[in-house]
Amino acid sequence: ARLLSVAPRVPGTEWLEPVCEEYLAHRFDVLGSGWTHVRHGMRCRGLEDAVFEPGAPVTADRSGLWLEGRVTAANLDESRRIWSLASEGYVPIDWHLDIKSGYRWGEGTWYRDIAVAPERGADIKVPWELARCHHLPQMALLAGWSDTGERNRLARDFRDQVLDFIATNPPRFGVNWACAMDAGIRAANWLVAYDLFRATGAEFDGEFEGVFGRSVLEHGRHIRANLENEADVPGNHYLADLVGLLFCAGYLPRTEETGEWWTFASKAVLAETEAQFLGDGANFEGSTGYHRLSAELAVWAVALIVRIDGADGVPAAAVARLERMAEFVRDTAMVSGRDPQIGDTDSGRLLKLGAHYRWATLGEAAARYENLCDLEGEPGSRYWLEEQLDHRHVMAAVAGLVGRDDLAERSGEWVDQHLVATLAGERLEPAAQRDAAAQVRIGDGADLAGAVQMLGNLGGERCVVQHFALGSDRASSFTTLCGYPEFGLYVFRGPHAYLTVRCGPVGQGGCGGHAHNDQLGIVLEVDGYLEVCDPGSYLYTPLPSRRNEYRSVRAHNAPRVAGREPASLDFDIFRLDDPGARCVYFGEKGFAGYHDGYGVRVWRLVEFGDGQMTVTDWSEDPGVKLVAPDAQSAPPFSPGYGWREREGIGSR
Repeated sequence: ARLLSVAPRVPGTEWLEPVCEEYLAHRFDVLGSGWTHVRHGMRCRGLEDAVFEPGAPVTADRSGLWLEGRVTAANLDESRRIWSLASEGYVPIDWHLDIKSGYRWGEGTWYRDIAVAPERGADIKVPWELARCHHLPQMALLAGWSDTGERNRLARDFRDQVLDFIATNPPRFGVNWACAMDAGIRAANWLVAYDLFRATGAEFDGEFEGVFGRSVLEHGRHIRANLENEADVPGNHYLADLVGLLFCAGYLPRTEETGEWWTFASKAVLAETEAQFLGDGANFEGSTGYHRLSAELAVWAVALIVRIDGADGVPAAAVARLERMAEFVRDTAMVSGRDPQIGDTDSGRLLKLGAHYRWATLGEAAARYENLCDLEGEPGSRYWLEEQLDHRHVMAAVAGLVGRDDLAERSGEWVDQHLVATLAGERLEPAAQRDAAAQVRIGDGADLAGAVQMLGNLGGERCVVQHFALGSDRASSFTTLCGYPEFGLYVFRGPHAYLTVRCGPVGQGGCGGHAHNDQLGIVLEVDGYLEVCDPGSYLYTPLPSRRNEYRSVRAHNAPRVAGREPASLDFDIFRLDDPGARCVYFGEKGFAGYHDGYGVRVWRLVEFGDGQMTVTDWSEDPGVKLVAPDAQSAPPFSPGYGWREREGIGSR
């Protein structure tokens, strides 16, 4: 199929040329690795104090003899044949390596035998992320804005990288087949890149077309046989499986097999879009980061369904969900445009066409981020950093599909809008009541007065009070309120100040796999400066202690009892019990709410007046003493998975 067209160039994409030069040199920045030349036998810098010895370097002969002892004997002949199609002099990428710690999974391991956390420090997300191939559509995007010679160079490396992957990752062997979600995201990125390259006029030889098409078919078969819907409440993994299967079925020739994929996946995607996004539009997993990922999955999938089945194939309820998920991104973005990082931030994406990079000198970047050490290059050279907390491209993508020009105006210019519109071929009529979250108010003056009265009866010694300046000339700093009670987030915003209060379910039907101990926690931004921040997530399985450090109540400005957590961190690094948080008042005068996570009821009251904000915490049990949140005890700010600022710098 040919579904996409070349996108017009938009402002803010000047990073694409230098970043694609890195890709052409097989240098990648993967989940905090820093720009790293990825090759067989490389020595890795290590993840904190965890580092593994490198394997032997590879001399990749054209005939593929170097693959012996790597892929299984049954796959060797075909892997060698595919490898021989790569360009003369092409150097292979090591797709099986965690390029941070140096741990390597074997090519010959059956996918169900892959160990997710084999040793301390080994992060399976790193090879998975590289093998999602987010960089290939970016290369194709640049090809559409380049002359013939550059376009051919980009297309040739796309071809070689795909052949390299297929030759060294036979179906169902190795780390990159262990998770169906990653196979689905990879297939979507391959197909979008291929389509965009074809739209530029690039042509590929018949041998490559055959290998490529067969691998897409194998991806679809693998996903269909390994759907991740066994949990009581399927989440983003299952949605990604369905979207990957949908892309495979939408681009491959229609057969009885691919037709069944399409029928199944198109219905299931629409059902999951309604199931995984709450009535207020927020994602059910309790994480703004996972909201971004799942929203991307939903909007691109629905656009493909519109293209193949027409607009009549999309119910109004699904359109309304798309609009509201875009409004959630709009309403929760800080004045600076960044995401507040409620719950986990794993930097997961479907497509990274909507991306922003900013440059600093290498010396500045290394001085700011502790994960950037021993980097190659001159200290004064440009170093491109991905801005991972800007989610506004989701609004642009939805605006490309649904007739909501207000979302396009608010998001700014992104290529996502054009490409989603091109993929769909027509726009859907809006179906949601606009700005429903701005109408949400909880409680009334009596409810607020009740909380204030309770506070007055306690006496000051049982209360913890914090004061924050909003500016003496801004007594009414918050001009817009947006409530998302189903997600559990309450937003106060104005032209210069922004505040969120977290209060609600832990997500995932009570499992809380991506939630943190942040109930009643706040994020405060004034004039673009983060006065109070959520530090993010940093890492998952490679260092469980770090995982818990970032999930803990100490990482958040929330009511705190010395030495205790409101929900235990000991059961599982992907489980957090619900402490029963409830908002009692949300309105122009502030916020009042409580939770029972400590075994006793603790309250937080937020009040505004005279250009300042007062936050007061207390416990209903006189025997339980709260302590003040301490920003110094919080871990360093992490602006994305694997990234960590050096101690004492903080987020600006």
